[in-house]
Amino acid sequence: MKDGKEPENICNNEAVMFLQMPCLVSKDLVVGRQIFGLFVGCLSVFVYLFSAVTFDYIHQVQKNNFIDWDMKTITAGDFSTEHRIDKKAY
Repeated sequence: MKDGKEPENICNNEAVMFLQMPCLVSKDLVVGRQIFGLFVGCLSVFVYLFSAVTFDYIHQVQKNNFIDWDMKTITAGDFSTEHRIDKKAY
């Protein structure tokens, strides 16, 4: 319309009709679906919490294993120090 031309008719002069029908579900099915949704939600929360606790447990065990290994292993780093020497002193 900015250039003065009419927009093309995308409907090709045909009528378009939108039809929508409600989906009627009996109350017995609604209650069953609500219970199933509650079950799925609770199961999802349980799986998340179980996974979080399991990963944290594995992390802590590995940290303790590393500390245990470090205490049993003696390296030169345990008995050495590092000092900076100025260029003048070198």
